[in-house]
Amino acid sequence: MRNTAGIFVLLAGMTISAAAYAEGIAVTGAWSPPSPGSATTGAAYLNIVNDGAERDVLLSVESSAAARTELHATLNEEGVMKMRPLSAVEIAPGAVVEFAPGGKHVMLMGLTAPLTEGAHYPLTLIFEKAGKIATEVEVKAAE
Repeated sequence: MRNTAGIFVLLAGMTISAAAYAEGIAVTGAWSPPSPGSATTGAAYLNIVNDGAERDVLLSVESSAAARTELHATLNEEGVMKMRPLSAVEIAPGAVVEFAPGGKHVMLMGLTAPLTEGAHYPLTLIFEKAGKIATEVEVKAAE
C-alpha cells in the first residue's frame, strides 16, 4: 500500500509540474527571461514530452503577450550564430524536445508589454494530433 501511495504522490507532483497535457504530449517548465529596457521582442523556453505511442508535430504557437509568435532555432553557421524560423518541430514517441537558450525557442515579436520578472503570460502550442495545448509562461532570470 505504501508504494501505491508513493506513486500517487509522484503522479500528483507530475501533474502539478506539467503546465499542460493532451494526447500524450506534456508541456513543462515554460519560462521567459525578462525583456531588457524597451525591447519589443522576447523569447520563451520550455520542454515538450511525448509519452504517447505516436509522433506529433508542433505546428505553431500563439500568445496574447505578443503581436506575432514564431518557432525559431539558433544555428552556428561557419562560426556565426544565426536565428532561423522553423516551419514545425517533430516530437517522436518517447522524446523530450527542449526549447532552451542557444537552441530552439519561441520568438515573441511585438510584445504587448515588457516581460518583467515574476510576471506570467499565456502561450498556446498547436500540435498536429494533440491540438491546442495552453500553458502559462513564467518570466524569470535564467538559472
